Amino acid sequence: MPVKIGHASINENGKVSGGVPGDQTRKEICIRNWYNKPWGAVIRARDTELADKMAIACETLCVNDFVGYSQDRRNSLHDEAKKVGYDLKKIKTPCDSDCSSFVTVCAIAAGVKELEYEGNAPTTRTLIKNFLKTGKFIVFTENQYTHSDKYLKRGDILVKEGSHTVMVLTNGVGEYTLPVIRMGSKGEYVKKLQEVLNSHGYGLDVDGEFGPKTRDAVKDYQGKHRLVIDGVVGKLTWGSLGVI
Repeated sequence: MPVKIGHASINENGKVSGGVPGDQTRKEICIRNWYNKPWGAVIRARDTELADKMAIACETLCVNDFVGYSQDRRNSLHDEAKKVGYDLKKIKTPCDSDCSSFVTVCAIAAGVKELEYEGNAPTTRTLIKNFLKTGKFIVFTENQYTHSDKYLKRGDILVKEGSHTVMVLTNGVGEYTLPVIRMGSKGEYVKKLQEVLNSHGYGLDVDGEFGPKTRDAVKDYQGKHRLVIDGVVGKLTWGSLGVI
């Protein structure tokens, strides 16, 4: 069975703008089965508790008929959410969002205050950059995440830049195992490691080469997080980094 996703998709007239504020069809903001768009990236919260809070926020909005879809009123959901202190079930004024403003409000309501904004919400073209800047998320672009729902997790955000974004509400059935990497390893998994370590302030070259600087960064990270300090990245270190 496909995982479930929540998203803001289309207004009551089958258009992206106009219409009446609020969800006139109970399908403008809705929960449905995952589909292969295909997606270009997956934004994943490092912390599973944060991911769950984001999913809860999404589910709350999906059943609130005061929240609908319209690109020309895409920030009105944000305005109403702020008025009620992001207690989303208290939104009682008809308002609208689009797909990217919708997932942004879900994240803010879950506690990612770094995404709070004035004016216009991020779009699908700027969403990844804005989420990464918070330091609370990582991004996957590998096909097993973007072309299948097997390895998706509750709270993941699927993005196709310039097109659409949705939030995952249930876990996939698979457990993707990342390889063990160490001194001398090369390739895309080393790049992923270097990117994630850099989000913790290590300043590594993202060159896909597991050399002494990467090893030392791994050992430093392991020491700070009560892991075995061996410079080898296996399941526990990957998990601590939030990659699995």
